[in-house]
Amino acid sequence: MSQQASESAASPSVREEVTAEGLSDPSIDITVSLIPEDLGEPEKGALVGYLNAEKATRRAFRTMDGDLSGIEATTTGEAWPAYQDQYNEYADSGQHESGSVGVDVLDVKVFDDSTSIVKVCLDQSKSIHLTSTGEDMTTDRTQGRVPVLYSVTLVDGVWKVSAFETGVMGSC
Repeated sequence: MSQQASESAASPSVREEVTAEGLSDPSIDITVSLIPEDLGEPEKGALVGYLNAEKATRRAFRTMDGDLSGIEATTTGEAWPAYQDQYNEYADSGQHESGSVGVDVLDVKVFDDSTSIVKVCLDQSKSIHLTSTGEDMTTDRTQGRVPVLYSVTLVDGVWKVSAFETGVMGSC
């Protein structure tokens, strides 16, 4: 497992204050603009777990270097093969992502001690899809604001994205 994958899988102590600014990652152009207030410890853990997967995915799709260890370390269930398939589609077409992504976390619900739903609005209006030669392949289907529901599951003490359902572009 790469060092980045290890860092992504290891959740920071959620006993610390969790802030939108602290969850953002300028190195890969992810800005978290909104998180719900007054999250309990389980909700904070699920939120951090989701964002670890979001960051690992963003990193992999920006570099397209074949290293999916960060995604593998932060996902489980049906999410892992779904991300692999999506990555392979990008690789087969010679695409990678660039630009920035905004994240508004609208809700975090923990249903028992090991399952949760994280509802977000991803702002991909400044994210672009480029070919290896720099040709812009961005379409209306890939650029805009899109709601996504993430199932996040506690696996061996680590919150991981286990499934996701993407809504209609432009509906949040």
